[in-house]
Amino acid sequence: MNFVISTVSLCLICVLVVLTVAVAVACFKRKNAMARSLGVSGIACCVAVVSYFFAMRSSSEICLSIGTTFYLISVDVALVCFLSFVLLFSKFSDDPWKVGFVRVAIFYVCFETMVYFVNIFYPIAIDFPVGGAAAHGPFDRVTVLYWAHVVFRYALIVAILVVLFRQSLRIPKQFGRQYIVATSVLAVILAVNIYGDGFGNGLFDYSIVAYCIMVLFMFWYAYKYSVPEMLNAFKTNIFDNIEQAIVLFDYSGRMVLRNERALQMFSNIKLDENLDQAAFVKACNITFDLETGTDVFSFQCNVKPESVTIPLRCNFRRMRDRFDKVLGTLFVFSDAVLETDNLTSFQDWESFKLFATNNKHAFTYPMMAVVCDINNLSVINSVRGHNAGDRIMRDFAKSMKENFPQGTYFVRGLEAELIALSYGMNPLQVSDCIDNIRANFDVKFLYAIEEATEWTPDIMAAIESARHGLRQKKLLDKDTMHSEMLASLVKSLQKCDSDMEARVRRTQKMCESLGRRIGLTDRQQSDLSLLCLLYDVGKIAIPMEILNKPGKLTDREWKVMQGHVEKGFQIAKSSKDLAGVADLIRHHHERWDGKGYPDGLSRESIPLLSRVICVVDSFDAMVNDRPYRKGMSADSAMTELMRCAGSQFDPFLVSEFLPICQMFVPAKREDGAGHDVPLSGDLASQGGRDREVKIGHVHGLCYSRYAVDSELKIVEVDDNFEKLTGYSREDVAQQKLSLNELIPQEDITEFLCLATGSIANRQEVCCEHRITCKDGGMIYVFCYGWTIYGADLNAKRTELVITNSSDSYAMKAFAREEKEKSGAQLRRWEESFRRDSLTDLLNHAAFRNDVEQKLLEKGVRTMFLMLDLDKFKEYNDSFGHHAGDELLVSVANALRHALRGTDLPCRMGGDEFAAALFFEKGHDTVFMTMRAQQIFDRILSAMMSGEHPVSLSMGVAIADDELCSFNKLYEAADKALYVSKENGRGKMSVYSDSAHA
Repeated sequence: MNFVISTVSLCLICVLVVLTVAVAVACFKRKNAMARSLGVSGIACCVAVVSYFFAMRSSSEICLSIGTTFYLISVDVALVCFLSFVLLFSKFSDDPWKVGFVRVAIFYVCFETMVYFVNIFYPIAIDFPVGGAAAHGPFDRVTVLYWAHVVFRYALIVAILVVLFRQSLRIPKQFGRQYIVATSVLAVILAVNIYGDGFGNGLFDYSIVAYCIMVLFMFWYAYKYSVPEMLNAFKTNIFDNIEQAIVLFDYSGRMVLRNERALQMFSNIKLDENLDQAAFVKACNITFDLETGTDVFSFQCNVKPESVTIPLRCNFRRMRDRFDKVLGTLFVFSDAVLETDNLTSFQDWESFKLFATNNKHAFTYPMMAVVCDINNLSVINSVRGHNAGDRIMRDFAKSMKENFPQGTYFVRGLEAELIALSYGMNPLQVSDCIDNIRANFDVKFLYAIEEATEWTPDIMAAIESARHGLRQKKLLDKDTMHSEMLASLVKSLQKCDSDMEARVRRTQKMCESLGRRIGLTDRQQSDLSLLCLLYDVGKIAIPMEILNKPGKLTDREWKVMQGHVEKGFQIAKSSKDLAGVADLIRHHHERWDGKGYPDGLSRESIPLLSRVICVVDSFDAMVNDRPYRKGMSADSAMTELMRCAGSQFDPFLVSEFLPICQMFVPAKREDGAGHDVPLSGDLASQGGRDREVKIGHVHGLCYSRYAVDSELKIVEVDDNFEKLTGYSREDVAQQKLSLNELIPQEDITEFLCLATGSIANRQEVCCEHRITCKDGGMIYVFCYGWTIYGADLNAKRTELVITNSSDSYAMKAFAREEKEKSGAQLRRWEESFRRDSLTDLLNHAAFRNDVEQKLLEKGVRTMFLMLDLDKFKEYNDSFGHHAGDELLVSVANALRHALRGTDLPCRMGGDEFAAALFFEKGHDTVFMTMRAQQIFDRILSAMMSGEHPVSLSMGVAIADDELCSFNKLYEAADKALYVSKENGRGKMSVYSDSAHA
């Protein structure tokens, strides 16, 4: 029976040793001082257990001596390392007393090591019996050195317990529990070891394994239990003491959790497990349906815990699992009393700005920002008193709350601004809300809107953009106080153009209609309306005789006229209110083909609103009388727009403007206006022309010969001297002109040094230098000169011949070469506006413009393809975004190779691609559909043959009388693509087929 018990015990002890070794290895992997200390202690414990049992079972005196030596030394090492671990675990490692104690302990362990190794050969501490422990017990005699070891061991044990107990007293209760539990358990384990000490109390003692148990417990408690327990206590403490009220409902609408702040904030509501979500929402005065909203958003509400209404802000979140099933709903309420404007009950601007900046996730996109401003509220406050102004603000805020959808977030902005943030609204719905407010509110006000989307999720930027649009509207509104600068500019423009007011009104109406068709934002519409007023503001600096000249302008006059865009740019840039349209004014005479002015921009690099005003103003100029010609008929003007689309005008804007042109044709006049007057060149300019200056290879040079005396005074000039410098003979004589005045001061010393050195060596000088002309301008000249002497002169003088170097063939050729280089660089820069940065295909805007230009051509039939990768998001999630980008590039290459050189490939965005194919009118639909199928098969084959095969779907639309514009073709092809997706993906559908589906 004893044999069985011993065998089972031995097996259990072996398992314990193996576990201790595994824990030690795990500690070493953590690679920090605390874990290493515990790991070394564990290894030492295992050595102690093995050595002890080896010694107790030996029948040899030498084996007993060696086993006992290793056992005693291992126990010392284990306890010293364990003490070091406890000091680090209890954050006492920087205490100098504790560090000193550990160093003394290490020194004593080293001393005992030497003592017990000597004891193997000479018994100075322990005398072992002959025949080993198995025959006569462990020891025959012990000395003071052994008892010193026992005292040292128990001193370490007491030190460990004191450190843990002291740490449990000095830290907060919430975190002291882990040290109290550790102290208690270790005290029990070590007490068992002390009570059953095998040396002197029996031949065999299993309590030695308490050392291993001590290491295992501390590893589990320090790394597997105490940290999670501490974090749970910390989280619970935070949850109960946080300033926000937190209420959680489960999937069935039953309340499962609430904190102490919720009990305080909703003292009028019984927050127990019987409360359901519907009753809670009703008690909180939340009037909109949470089920119809998105999963994450913020809203405002009011509660009445007693007799006072308290405004709250609530962050609502609907939690789902990975299968999209609802797990529960979370309400986090913040007390907004101090953040609420007392007059309107809207949130205060400064607190909202801080909240929006720090909690960008609180808003669900798309979010519409509507900024409203009451006209001249400061005047009302001054004339009728602040009480009247406050009443108007209060009524306006009330009207906004009543007319905007439930769940709208309201903010009191700066000065008289009131801001509404509403999820899921479109501009038309906002317009309906504003109309309802105006019907019930007598005072006039203006508003502007801007949308924050998932791609531009900055609500503060959206509000600032809406504010910009509102400022532009206030500048143009007759019922608001105009800026003084704008008023003076308008008066100056009216003097230059008597038809200015009517022209501005016409262009604003046309731009508003065109802007709606092409989807301009509210801010862009505001900028465009102001641009209609100011795009020709630079003409106030142009002489009246040039502006109103009935005939064609001369080259000099035309150059002066072209300067109005730069002057207009400078005027607008000088005003903070007008700076936003300065660049638009500068570029409104650029041409689509790059032949415009002042910078020669082309295509999409020209600002969009500048392209819009170019088309609209050109049409208005053609159909209305100008000082230099009569207006033409609307049909002729439309024909001219079509002819110039793709050269002077953006073809997309022309295609969108043509359907609405007839709405803005002026009424037929009695004098028969409406003649078909052919125009050429730049339609938007007055008398424009395209001129190419040819540089000849042989031409004469204008040169001048003059002389200077030894004092550098000019003593003689010829007739051409005045042509080059502006100084006549009379000027030279009267002013006693010298080289010091003719050559710039910063160049004169260098010139004289060069001239003196050349004359000294070769009696002649040849160089290039600058000359200051009479008008203050500067020219570069080639100079050739020599010094002459004569008895009749009584002195030496230097004769110089100069010619303007800028008029030479070499300089003109050099200038032309530099212009070509800069032009090529400009074209490369402009091309970057047209290309997708990842795939190098056309981007959406460039593709749309090029397709519209082709659609305006006769004799061409267009086929539109829409391609979309199937399950691209899953591909990204599986292989990473880098692999996703590589896939997009491979699709782009396959699409490019499948098309002809005349076809247009495009990346529409994300994983969507498009292509436009152009055929002669004679090709029928069957042939074009077969061509689309070939392209689809070729691209699909390339995608399926890769390392990670993917499929794609395609939709096809072919232009006809109905599908005659880019937008219509795009919508048709997109519908066909949707049919392909519905039919299982990896397929091609043609719009005509999908229409019958």
